[in-house]
Amino acid sequence: MKWQNYFPWKILQRGREYYREGNIDDIIIDGLSLEAYVFGRELYHVHVKITENHKLAMDCSCPYNATGPCKHLAAALFLSLIHISEPTRPY
Repeated sequence: MKWQNYFPWKILQRGREYYREGNIDDIIIDGLSLEAYVFGRELYHVHVKITENHKLAMDCSCPYNATGPCKHLAAALFLSLIHISEPTRPY
């Protein structure tokens, strides 16, 4: 499963910018799910879970999320890659 395929290219790039700018306040990875708080216009709550059929279930408290995956979700997923590969690295 390539999680990047869930996002339009522009949203993915904006999420990468949010990640690189350090806009993620907190991230918790527990098994097959993650929760994070990402700064935007407000502090948004993000939740991502890998389902039983190996798909992503994603939710963000931002208004854009009603139309599709948002940059806050992408930012949290970019950080999760670092967190999983280097768990002792501060974020």
